[in-house]
Amino acid sequence: KLTRTICIASASIAMLTTNPILFPLLLTAGAIAVFTLNNNAVHVSTTLKQASIQSQIINKKRAGLICGTLWLILLLGLSACVKFKEYQLVSLADIFYRTGSLVYGGGQVVLPFLLRELVEPKYVNEAQFLDGFALVQAMPGPLFNIAAFLGAVAAGPLGALVSWTALFLPG
Repeated sequence: KLTRTICIASASIAMLTTNPILFPLLLTAGAIAVFTLNNNAVHVSTTLKQASIQSQIINKKRAGLICGTLWLILLLGLSACVKFKEYQLVSLADIFYRTGSLVYGGGQVVLPFLLRELVEPKYVNEAQFLDGFALVQAMPGPLFNIAAFLGAVAAGPLGALVSWTALFLPG
């Protein structure tokens, strides 16, 4: 019931606004709510089996909390680094990491995000973006591989590696 309630509340809030930072905040708030309010954990008992189950549940929660914290640190840290110093690779990492964090669905969902984030600040032009889209469509594999092409166009081979890694990392 708790998860269902959080999903309905998050979807309702998300439908009322178009602010892209809202989605990571909703994910974080939902994770915190489930982590703190969900008391379905097995209670500690004297048997070894029950103690082992309890330990596994605690370890999974701890791992989830660590992963969520690292995700949030990277999301906010990359954005903060771009605001203070304009390094092209850090900027590309920020763009692709934010895009990877906000994506729900298939690869086509990333295209409007990337088009707005890369073409307007002139990392790539629209023709290069469309060439990359056509190339990735012709190749096997996920559409997310467009990140490598766009990163290479914007900043060479290292840009390809940074962009591709940053887009896949949140998933």
